[in-house]
Formats: sequence, structure tokens, C-alpha cells
Amino acid sequence: MMMKQSFKVPVHDYGITLTEIPDEITLYFNIGNCECHCKGCHSDFLWDTHLNTPMKTVDEILSIVKKYKDDVTAIVFMGGNRNGMDFEEFADKVLKPVSEFMDVGIYMGAWDANDLFVASQYCRWIKVGCYKEDYGGLDSPATNQLFFEVQNYKFL
Repeated sequence: MMMKQSFKVPVHDYGITLTEIPDEITLYFNIGNCECHCKGCHSDFLWDTHLNTPMKTVDEILSIVKKYKDDVTAIVFMGGNRNGMDFEEFADKVLKPVSEFMDVGIYMGAWDANDLFVASQYCRWIKVGCYKEDYGGLDSPATNQLFFEVQNYKFL
């Protein structure tokens, strides 16, 4: 008997990339409905996508992960904490089961201590900070963004 799943994630698209997580072949999920609206954002196609972003159940996301698990070495969710979802529920229902397959990363636009703590329970990599055009991205020494690897799934 299949359990009814009411929690859904606005997955705009997904694919494989070599550039999002260092030294990893990564299955990425672009999460839509982004509320950050950063000036100069390279992913503005993820803004306000409520009407045209397919909603995926946890089972659908896990099915995609299973399909690609032999082809990738990591999974990343981009746009994870400012899109209308309850982040703790997202972590519990999506990040937790996905992390049982392989290492997971998440890109979060907003600095939120609780979200960082929750993400650190399941994610090996966390990128945090909205994009600020005047400061640049991770390749800029002036950036406001951080990309870090969590050790032992806890902050040290």
C-alpha cells in the first residue's frame, strides 16, 4: 500500500554537472519559487515560478536519485531555503533520505542559523548567502557567500 505524500518540492529541473561541487560528478536539482530576487542573479529563471514549476513528491525525487546513483558521486539542491517550503520539513523529508544514498550539498540563499544547523545534519557541503552583485560570487575575495564542507555532519 502506497503512503499518501503531501509534501512536494518545486523542482524546476535537474541534471548532471561537474562544476557545482569540487571534484564531484553531481546530480543537481534546481528548486524553483526563489524569493531572494538577487540583483545580477544567474538563475533568475527560478524566481516566482509558482505557476510553471512541476511539484515533485519525495518518492519522485528519490526515483531520480536512484536512476542516476551509479553515474554521480554527489547530489546538490540549489535554492534550498527561501522558496515557501518549511526548511525543517524539507530537510527531514528530502535531505535525510537522499543523504542515505550519497553525500549531499545544498545552496541556501538566506543566512539563517537554524537552517544552517538543520542542513549540517544531512549535508556534506553548504553554500550560504544571497548573491550580491557588488560583492561577486565565490570566486571574488569580496563575496558575502560561503561554501564549506561540514565535517562529521556537525559544526566544529
